[in-house]
Amino acid sequence: MSKKYIYIAGPLFTETDLNFNEQLGSFLREKLDAEKWEVFIPQEFNINKEQISVDASLTNEKTIAEYDLDCIRKSSVIVANLDNLDPGTFTELGYFFKKLENNPDALIFGIYTDWRKQLNKFVYGMFMIHSNAFLAANIAELKETILKYVK
Repeated sequence: MSKKYIYIAGPLFTETDLNFNEQLGSFLREKLDAEKWEVFIPQEFNINKEQISVDASLTNEKTIAEYDLDCIRKSSVIVANLDNLDPGTFTELGYFFKKLENNPDALIFGIYTDWRKQLNKFVYGMFMIHSNAFLAANIAELKETILKYVK
C-alpha cells in the first residue's frame, strides 16, 4: 500500500503560526496510521540550504515554490489555516481546489477562527459548494472533522 499525504497550509512567519502548524502536525502524526499517512509541513521542508541564500532572489522563491507545489500535487488532503488571511495559503488552497476537479477523493479542511472579520466570500463559497471541503471555526472542530473523514 502506498502512502497518502496531508499538506498543512498556513502562515509560518510568527512563533504562533509555527507552533500551530507544529501542534497540528504532531496531532495528525499521533492519531493517523503512519503506514498510510505522511504529513507535509512547509516549515519542516529540508530544502538544500546552499540553494537558498539569505536574499529573497527569484531563484530562491522559485526553488521553494517548486518544492511546495510538488508536495501539494502528491497530497490527497490539505489542511489550511485561513487565519491571518495569508496570500500564500490562499494560493495553495486555490491550487488544491482545482485538484478536486480531477481527484474527487481529495479532501480539504480549513480553519478560520477570527470572529472579528468575515472570510472572503469567494473562499467561503468554495467551501460551501464542494462536498469534500470542510470549514471549522475552532481547533477542536477541525481535529474532530479530520479524524471523521481521514482514515
